Amino acid sequence: MRQLQFSERNGQLLQAEGMALLESNHTEWLAHMRDIARQIAEKHGEVSTDDLRRYADQFEMHPESPNAWGNVLRGRGWVPVGRQTSKVASNHARKIISYRYEI
Repeated sequence: MRQLQFSERNGQLLQAEGMALLESNHTEWLAHMRDIARQIAEKHGEVSTDDLRRYADQFEMHPESPNAWGNVLRGRGWVPVGRQTSKVASNHARKIISYRYEI
């Protein structure tokens, strides 16, 4: 039987490793989606992964791993501005963050 490990630091390290791996495996897709995210944020003042999923679905630009969505709105310039309920049915009405892009 495996015991749960409780360590915020280890969790952060594992998250960083996973995100770095996704970044290296989805370089082109992430670059394109970040460009689209900036365009949407400039036009509408903010952007969420729902907006990006709508675009990706329209142009059939889905990542190989669904976890890649979590990397799009990370990094310098992205500022969280609010939370909303996702309208993507498979997200089971979870709360997602809206971001503004600041240079």
